[in-house]
Order: sequence, then structure tokens, then C-alpha cells
Amino acid sequence: MTGNEMITSLQFRLEDDTSNTNFSESQKLVALNDAQRQAVSMLSNDALVHLQTSRSMGGATADTDLGSLLYFSLPTGGILTGVTCEADDGRFTKTGHGLVTGDTVTLTTFEIVGGSVAFSAVNDLTSQVTRIDDNVFTVDGITAADITSDLDTGTVEQIQKSMTRVVSVYDDTNDRFVELTTIAAIGDHTAYNYGTKGALFNNRLYVSSSTATSDCTLVYITSPSDIVATNTEITYLSDSVQQVIVELAESLLWRQDNRQNRASAASANAVAMIQVINAQGV
Repeated sequence: MTGNEMITSLQFRLEDDTSNTNFSESQKLVALNDAQRQAVSMLSNDALVHLQTSRSMGGATADTDLGSLLYFSLPTGGILTGVTCEADDGRFTKTGHGLVTGDTVTLTTFEIVGGSVAFSAVNDLTSQVTRIDDNVFTVDGITAADITSDLDTGTVEQIQKSMTRVVSVYDDTNDRFVELTTIAAIGDHTAYNYGTKGALFNNRLYVSSSTATSDCTLVYITSPSDIVATNTEITYLSDSVQQVIVELAESLLWRQDNRQNRASAASANAVAMIQVINAQGV
């Protein structure tokens, strides 16, 4: 379906509200996106194959508060402020930027040092980055020749979607999958010769093994794009999942109208559909 088709489906479910009299189109879109988040949280990994993605985690960092246990920052999106760039090398600097090679970013608000003049050569550019180290990165398409003056006060917005759920982790250093456990159970596994232990804690992935893991690949489910009122086909969710979203959205709107019986019926339909989808993995 498209976003417009989902809205139309809702209109007919809501007592033929094709004129958007009882619920405006914006209310229907809010309900659809709230329902989408609910559906993703309730569906299995196999049912969300189109939302699964992978990324290299880059260099590991030692957490001195936890016995120098190595960790990788999980993908969250977000905004970096106060980014600087020197004219002599075209590299961008931000302490602990958290970016890895391949991340997509948009650059804004960069100004020439001392002049408070916007630097149009980089502002509003969207491109991928290459990680140099924890504090330095480059942006594809920008070379030292493009940076004619030192820059500061810049903002770098990470476009990558946030992580909803971890599917699996692969230890690239030791060529094996990571056995996920809890942060309390990971302990000191530097003498653990049978694999790599991993734990999720404080928006980080901690790893421990006899051979230190310097890089790993994270497979995870991303947060879906917002449903919008267009005629573009939604391809990141299966048709059956899209039907679930419409059912949940209908339930949410009936609850707003204090029609609890109608809301409960739509919600029950959605739950039954989710159980079938999770069982079949479609």
C-alpha cells in the first residue's frame, strides 16, 4: 500500500469518514505512525526482514569504569555541535564523534573562524563520512582544497535511522558470532577461549574474549520511515504488516472517540494477525 491508500482504508473503516469529518487526515497520519511503532515493537525479527540492516561498528573503546572492558557505541542518529575543520587538511574534528565509515550526515551552520561568516561550500551538504579515529573524520566530496579557511561552530546531523532492536552481532576480528548476555554476566572473559561474549548496556555494546575484538558487525532493525500522504509504495514492510498497522490505527482513533467496543475489536484483530505473522515469519 501507499500512505494515501492506508488513509483511504482508515476512512472506510471509520464509518465511511471519506470527508475526514470525524477525524482529520493529520489525525489519521498520527494514528498510522503511532500504530507503526506499536507493530514494530510486537513483531518478530523474521517479520521485519526489510527493516534489518548491518553496519561495521568501527574502533572499540575501553571503559575504564568497567575494568577497561571494550565497547562500541550503538547507532542512534543524533546531532553533533561545535564541529571544527582546519583549512590545511579538510578533516573535521569532534571529540568522541561516534561516527563510523559509511554514516550519512548533513552539514550546517559552519562559519569561518573569527569572522562569523557562513561557509556555503559545506553548509547543507549531505554525504557519507570516513572515520579516521574517535575524534576525526572526513566527509566524502570535501577535500582540503574546498576548505579555504578554518571553520568552527558547525553542526553535523547523522541521518542514519536509530536502532530499534539488535538481531545479531558478528565478531569480525575473531570470525565468529557474539554470544549476547547481560552486563552483569559478561564478567572478565579475557581467558574465555570458546567465543566472544557481548552485552548491551548504556547504549553501548560491550565485548569480551581472549583475543580482543577490534571490530564487529551489528545486525539490527532500524526505526521505519514515517508514513506520509503520498502515492509512493511502502516497501519496507510486508503487505500483512501494513494491514496490522491499519487495524491498530483504527483502534487508536476509536479510543480517541471513546468508542471502546470498536477500539477493542480492531485491536483484537491486529493482535490475532500479529500472532499469525510471527508464527510464519512473513
